[in-house]
Amino acid sequence: MWLINVVIIITFVYFIAQIVSKAVRKKEPALFVIIALAIFFESLFIFYLLSDEKLNSILQALVLIFAYLIPMALVTVKGLAKNAKITLVYYVAKFMYLIGNYEFAEGLLARIMTKARKNVEFYYLRSKALEKMDKLAEARDVLISSLAVDNNNEEIYYKIAVLLDKLGNKEAAISMLNQAVTIDAAYIEAKEMLGILFSDLGHLKEAKAIYEDIAMNNEATADTFFNLAVIYSALGEIKNAIPAYEKALELDDAMYEAYYSVGRLYYATDEYVLAKENLEKALKDKSLIAKAEYSLAMISMKTGDINDAIEHITNATNQDESFILMAKKERLFKPIMTEIYNLEESVYGKADELEIAEEQEANIEE
Repeated sequence: MWLINVVIIITFVYFIAQIVSKAVRKKEPALFVIIALAIFFESLFIFYLLSDEKLNSILQALVLIFAYLIPMALVTVKGLAKNAKITLVYYVAKFMYLIGNYEFAEGLLARIMTKARKNVEFYYLRSKALEKMDKLAEARDVLISSLAVDNNNEEIYYKIAVLLDKLGNKEAAISMLNQAVTIDAAYIEAKEMLGILFSDLGHLKEAKAIYEDIAMNNEATADTFFNLAVIYSALGEIKNAIPAYEKALELDDAMYEAYYSVGRLYYATDEYVLAKENLEKALKDKSLIAKAEYSLAMISMKTGDINDAIEHITNATNQDESFILMAKKERLFKPIMTEIYNLEESVYGKADELEIAEEQEANIEE
C-alpha cells in the first residue's frame, strides 16, 4: 500500500517540477497560482496520509483536481505538437462560444490566430463571437481579413454581406453577394438577399430579375415567391403578383401575410368573393386581425351588406382603435357614418359635436 502512495507523490513532484520550470521561464502569474494550489492540496493529502486519517469525498475530489488533473493537463498540453495545441484551443473556444461566453472565446481566438493565420474556421468563429458581442464592425473586419487566406469561399462573402447590411452599407453588401454568386451560381440564400437589398434600395427591376431567376429553380421557397409577389405589386403588375402569392401559399399554407396581401389584390380587381376568402384566412394571425377586419368591412360595403360592414369595423376597432379614425375618412363608409360616430363615442368618449357637424356637412357637399 505504501508503494502506491509513494508513486502518487512522485508523480505529483514530477508534474509540479515541470510546471515550476515553465512558470519561472515565462513568468506567468497564473502558473504560480496553480502551483500554490497544487502544493496546498498535496500537503493536505500527505498530512492525512501520515496521520492515518481518511479524507472525505469532497477533499479527495479537490486533491484529485488541483494536485493531479490540472498539473497533468498543463504538462500534457505543453508536450503536444503545435498544431495539436492550436486545435485544442479552437475546440475550447468553440465550447465557450456554445455556452455563451463570447468574450472569452473571442479573446482566446484573438491570441491563437497569430499562430493559425491560414485557418479560416478561426476567423469565422471569432467573427461570430464578435457579432454576438454587438461588435459588428470588428466582426466584419475579421472576416474581410480571412479573404487573404481563402478568397474563393462563397459563405465568407455572404456572411460579410450580412454584417455590412446590419451596418447600413447595402451597396457594399451587394458587391459581396455578387462575388458569392459568381463563385456559386446556385447559392440561393445569397440571391435572395440580393433581391431584398435591391428592393430596399428601390431597384425593383433588378430585384424582380433576381427573384424570377430563383423562382425557376426547384429550391425556391415560399419566401421567394412572397418577395417576388411584393415586387410585382410595387411595380403595378397585379396579374403577376396574384399567382406569385398563391404559389407562396401552396408551399406554406400558414403564410398569413400572403393571404392578407392577395386578398387586398383581389379586392383591387373587384373579385370580392376571393378577396373575402383570403382575408378571412388572414384572421388567424393576431397581428393581421385589425387590418383584415377593416378590409372585410370595405368588401361588405361594396357588396351591400351594411350590417356585416358595421360588425367588421367594430372588430377592427376592438383590435386597434386607430381604425375608427381611418373609417371616418373613408368615403366608402358614408352610409354607416352614424354607426361609426357611435362606435367612436364608445371608444374615445363623447365626440366633439362641432367636429361631427363639420364632417357631416363636408360629406353632404361631396
